[in-house]
Amino acid sequence: MRRILLWSVLWAGAAMAAPVDDAKRAEAAGDAAAAVDAWRRAVEAAPEDAAGYEGLGRVLLRAGRNDEAVETFRQLCAKVPGYARGPYRLAFALRKDGRYDEAAAAYRAYIERAPDDPDGRFGLAETLRQLGDRDGALAEYREYVRLESRPSEAKWVQRAREAIGELEASAAAAVPPPERPLEPAPVPAPASTPAAAPTDDPEARFAARDYAGARRGYEALLLRSPESATLAYQAGVAAALSGDAAAAERHAGRAALLDPGNPAAADLARLAHAQRRPSMMPPPTPADAEAALADGRLRTAERLAAAALAAGPETATRARLERTRGRALLALGRGVDALGALKTAAGLGAADPALWNDLAAAAALSGDAAAQRYFEGLKP
Repeated sequence: MRRILLWSVLWAGAAMAAPVDDAKRAEAAGDAAAAVDAWRRAVEAAPEDAAGYEGLGRVLLRAGRNDEAVETFRQLCAKVPGYARGPYRLAFALRKDGRYDEAAAAYRAYIERAPDDPDGRFGLAETLRQLGDRDGALAEYREYVRLESRPSEAKWVQRAREAIGELEASAAAAVPPPERPLEPAPVPAPASTPAAAPTDDPEARFAARDYAGARRGYEALLLRSPESATLAYQAGVAAALSGDAAAAERHAGRAALLDPGNPAAADLARLAHAQRRPSMMPPPTPADAEAALADGRLRTAERLAAAALAAGPETATRARLERTRGRALLALGRGVDALGALKTAAGLGAADPALWNDLAAAAALSGDAAAQRYFEGLKP
C-alpha cells in the first residue's frame, strides 16, 4: 500500500513538472496566453498542489484578468485548505477586482490564521480605506507599522505612515454637524430665479469651483461604483485642484489601473506624487526601481521608476528608468504601455540585444505583429 502511495506521489510530481516548465518558459518570453494555458494544465495535473494555483493566479493578475484570478484563488482555498496563504491570495485578487467588502472578509480570515504577518494588515488597511472606514484603516496601518521589520519593505512602511498622517489629518478636520439648524431654513427663491445647484452634485460643485466639495461627491459615487475609471479620474482632478496631492495621486493611480489606455490619469498620478513628496526627501533612484523589479515587486518597480522620471532626470538616467519601467509593465502584461516605455528607452540610447528581445515580447503581447517582426530582426 505504501509503495502504491509513493508511486502516486511521484507520478503526480512528474505530471506537474512539464506544464510548470512550459509556464515558466512562456512567462519569460512574455507570452501571457501560453503561460495561462500551461498553469491551468499544472493545476489539472496536481489539483492538491498550491503551486499551480499560485502561478495561474499570478499570471492572470498581471494580465488584468482579475475576476479569473479571484476564481483561481477561491479554488486554491477550497482544494488546498491547509495552505495558510490561500485567503491572502484571494483577498489580494478581490481587492484588485474592486470587490472591497469581500476582500476585507478574506483579509480578516487570513489574519485569524497568521495574526503576526504584516502583509495581511497592510492589505486590510488599504481595503478599509477604500471602503471609507477611516478608524478601521488607521488601526490596521498602525498594526502593520508595528509588525513590519523587514528591511526590504521600508518603502511600504513609509507609505503606511503617510496614510496614517493623512487619515489623522482628515479626522481632525472633520467637524460634527449641529444637532439642529443654527439659522432658519432659507426662503425658496422665486420661480424666475435659477435654482441653486444641488450640494451633493459633484459636477455642479466642480463648475462652481468648489473642488474640495466636488472631490467628496465623486468619492461618494466611487463607493457605489468602485470600478469606474471615469469617477476615479474626476476625483483625482478635483483633489489636485483643491490642493490635496495625496488624494489626487491615489485616485489618478486607481484610474490608470482601471483604464491603462488613459495617459492623462497616469500623468496626473505622477505629477501628484512628485508634488506631495517632501522637498527634503530625494526622489527614488534607478537602483530603487531595479531592486524592486529584481524582487518581483512589479507594480512597485513601475511606480518608483515613474516617480523618478517625474523629477526630470538627465538623459542617461531617464533611459535607464524607462527601461526598468518598460520591463515591469511587460511582466505585468501591459504590452502597449511596455512598448511605449521601451521604445523611449531605445530612443534615448539604451539599445542592446536584451532590449530588442523585450521590445519584441512587448509588441507580441500588444498584438503588433509587424513591430514584433521588426524588433526580432534587430537581434544579433
